[in-house]
Amino acid sequence: MKKVFFAIMLCLLVIPPSVLFAGDDSRGKNPLITYKPPMLGAPSVRVAAGTRSVEGDSAVLLALVPDHVGFTTKTQPSLCWYVSKPVKSKIEISLSAAKAIKPLLEKEMAEPSAGGIFCVNLKEYGISLVKETEYKWFISAIGDPEHRAKDIVGGGTIIVKDSSGELFKKLTTAKGTQTASLYAQEGFWYDALWSISELIKKTPADAGLREVRASLLEQAGLKEAADFDRK
Repeated sequence: MKKVFFAIMLCLLVIPPSVLFAGDDSRGKNPLITYKPPMLGAPSVRVAAGTRSVEGDSAVLLALVPDHVGFTTKTQPSLCWYVSKPVKSKIEISLSAAKAIKPLLEKEMAEPSAGGIFCVNLKEYGISLVKETEYKWFISAIGDPEHRAKDIVGGGTIIVKDSSGELFKKLTTAKGTQTASLYAQEGFWYDALWSISELIKKTPADAGLREVRASLLEQAGLKEAADFDRK
């Protein structure tokens, strides 16, 4: 019995408190975030770039999206991506309505000084999405502007949906990672990822917060990005 007790105490000393209570800042029962995808029944819409060599650099570039249409409650959501290392090529983000020819956004991003997870909010560019309209967005590393077929490209789809009254009520009293957890449970991928990423931006060294985000990313099959948060 004493051996079991000491083993449990050792685990509690090793695991960061922010992981143990990440799902509920008031020390709740659900330590990690749980994403419940909407029931869409549609084929995968994610563009998974994988690894390619760009100007001698071998890098992974991923749009941090699920393999189905991702939902958000916000008309000006944040879009996030992961790059495994700095690349010399130009990084560009683009966004357009699914059936439109001209993009709503086509913007060069600042060159990252290190690999990591990055987000941009559409409010920065004065762009608002229309509810119940499907949009596609892409993040690209452009090694040769004359030969775009060599780009590293990741992308996904996003739709703005109204949240339920019950979710809205719960969000008014949510604190810390509770907000991300509530969004994830209701299938709002973009809002869940944005919420936890905002917390990490404030305390980037918090291993517990990064474990929560890694858990979310892993559920969407974004293993490389999840592994980055666990380093």
